[in-house]
Amino acid sequence: MSMQPDGDFLKKLIATFLVEAREHAQALGAGLIELEKIASRDAQQPLIETLFREAHSLKGAARAVNAGEIERACQSLESALGEIKAGNRALSAEVFDGLHRTVAVLGQQLDAFEAGKPLATAAPAAGVVGNEPAAAVAAAASTPMASQRPGSPADTVRIATSKLDAIFVGAEELLGVKLAQAERALDLRALAGLVAERDRYWVEMTPLIRTLRQQLDALAAAPARGADGGSTPSELPSRLLALLDFEREQAEAVGNRVADLVRTMAEERRRLDTLVDRLLEDVKKALMLPFATILAGFPKMVRDLARDAGKDVAFDLLGADIEIDKRILEKIKDPLMHLVRNGVDHGIEPSAERVRRQKHSRGRMTLAIAQAGGKVEIAVTDDGAGMDVVAIKAAAVQAGVITPGAAAVLSEQDARRLVFSSGVTTRRQVTAVSGRGLGMAIVQESVAKLGGMVSIESKAGAGTTVRIVLPLTLATMRGTLVRAAHREFVIPTASVVQVLRVPRASIKPVESRDSICLDGTTLALVRLADVLGLASGQNDGDDTAPLAVLVLEHGGTRMAFVVDQVMGEQEMLAKPLGRLLPRVRNLAGATVFSTGRVVPILGVPDLLQAAAGYGRTVGPDAPAETVRTRRLLVVDDSITARTVLQNILESAGYEVKTAPDGAAAFAALRAEPYDLVVSDVEMPRLDGFELTKRIRGEPKWTELPVVLVTARETKEDRERGLDAGANAYIVKSNFDQSNLLEVIGRLL
Repeated sequence: MSMQPDGDFLKKLIATFLVEAREHAQALGAGLIELEKIASRDAQQPLIETLFREAHSLKGAARAVNAGEIERACQSLESALGEIKAGNRALSAEVFDGLHRTVAVLGQQLDAFEAGKPLATAAPAAGVVGNEPAAAVAAAASTPMASQRPGSPADTVRIATSKLDAIFVGAEELLGVKLAQAERALDLRALAGLVAERDRYWVEMTPLIRTLRQQLDALAAAPARGADGGSTPSELPSRLLALLDFEREQAEAVGNRVADLVRTMAEERRRLDTLVDRLLEDVKKALMLPFATILAGFPKMVRDLARDAGKDVAFDLLGADIEIDKRILEKIKDPLMHLVRNGVDHGIEPSAERVRRQKHSRGRMTLAIAQAGGKVEIAVTDDGAGMDVVAIKAAAVQAGVITPGAAAVLSEQDARRLVFSSGVTTRRQVTAVSGRGLGMAIVQESVAKLGGMVSIESKAGAGTTVRIVLPLTLATMRGTLVRAAHREFVIPTASVVQVLRVPRASIKPVESRDSICLDGTTLALVRLADVLGLASGQNDGDDTAPLAVLVLEHGGTRMAFVVDQVMGEQEMLAKPLGRLLPRVRNLAGATVFSTGRVVPILGVPDLLQAAAGYGRTVGPDAPAETVRTRRLLVVDDSITARTVLQNILESAGYEVKTAPDGAAAFAALRAEPYDLVVSDVEMPRLDGFELTKRIRGEPKWTELPVVLVTARETKEDRERGLDAGANAYIVKSNFDQSNLLEVIGRLL
């Protein structure tokens, strides 16, 4: 009599099977990639044996949960590997393709099995494994598998990451308790100082009390006077002495008690710090996963991309065993995928071209991961043709990101960073892999949200390296607390290059902007309050006193920010703004101090972008009243669109007027001067294209910047706008207020 497993047991059994099966599937995929790299038959044999055993083990596991289609796919794979192992079949490109397809279908089948959907069939073909149905093969993809095989059941526990996340949040909250304890310890030390001050007072009073006691003793020893009108000594002095003795004893007792409390608090604080730090570290480790978790499918991805592009590319993955916070890991996979795809598609040349350039016919891509302290550095390198700076500038101009004049004076380093702008691509044709100009923009945005930095190094003919620096965990951060416009803000210390006091006399105008010289480099200087759109007051009291300045850096860009006060640096718990506020300009999150006050954490990338639009407001030769506010004209037939743009621009410090169409805008331009025009395209009476042509037709407005913001996103419309004389063309579907402000800042 067979016993059927009950529902709960079956669910646990299937969950266990899925974890085990994905481990086997990952090992099969990675093993096939490694096998292709080995030329010697003798050297191949151990790996073939390992792959054979992986397929056999997965087949047995599938049989245990009645996953018949998975079992048959494994049987097909096992049979083919058995023939290869016995020397009855040679390893060729076609055989490898068949093996890879079968492993891909296995991944598809596992996904379907987990979701309770029908499984695709993977039937063997004559001579080659995997005559899978076309739809199943087309849908199959390398899925992230669980990595580093578990040990024995006795020392391993499988637990849902959601449960670990909840534990982690609870452990993080203890950091607030730890910080509150530290503040209470400071309060107690302050109280101990007051008590010590009182003790010193009693020490000073001791000679006085001794003298008073002597005088009272002498008075008591004097002969008593009789009833003839004399008087006896008063009891008041003795009572006063008793009171003073009592006060001194009480003061001594309070002092001893406070001293004991200070010692006890110090010991308990040290113990609490140790326990909280240890708990946080242990939970962090539990939530940290190796990069191999998300990179398992990358070698096959490179192989497939290279084959589709007719290229020969070797892929090296270094440091995949390094662990990082799983929350970071989940969000960095897509950016890394973009970088690797870009390297294969844009960077590495076809074999014939490489040979012509006297390079090895096989290109090489490397994804190297290294850890240093609390940071992880990821370097994605290709040995291809390098970045074409001229082509990048031309693409940026065509995309409306930058004007031809501004592009002409850009350094190579700044020009390379243009690839991070949305819409910039050097690919003439849009393909399934590239050509949309979105990949690198996604990389920069994703890395910035994780509190990291990205930079590019490239050499013509030698290749390109993109470096990403990430924190190990998102849990805690070091923050620098500053005050600006009577408000407190936190700036991530990782982005603070230097904190200094700057004499006002050292502030000099450079290209109409306040600047300072630091270590031989000229840096633009702005007020943090101005960048945040706050009333700074610009009355610094003593206008001869030095200014408090922080030098901030992100992605190779540095700027100096004036604040009212730098209040110190400390460890703090960073919290996101929540689902209702997924994107707030200049804010990266918030932290809650032990006193209960919530302090915003500023986003340095946004600050640097927004600061580009500010002129001289700090230096001794440029009083606030002499700095003219730039006047902008917003043109749109939609009152909603006009209002949104007006609010964005006024918040950035511009004076804004609006017009409902091109004809009204042209009349407004004739009536009063403006520094820049932001216009829609599709409007009644006079559209944006014709408005731009009319503006350019007036000699006095030939240099007036015009930015077109429109829903029309075809290449022909973009070219028409630029031909009409527009300085920039921004598509509403890709609209981001920071991009608009950056473009306006450059044009002004």
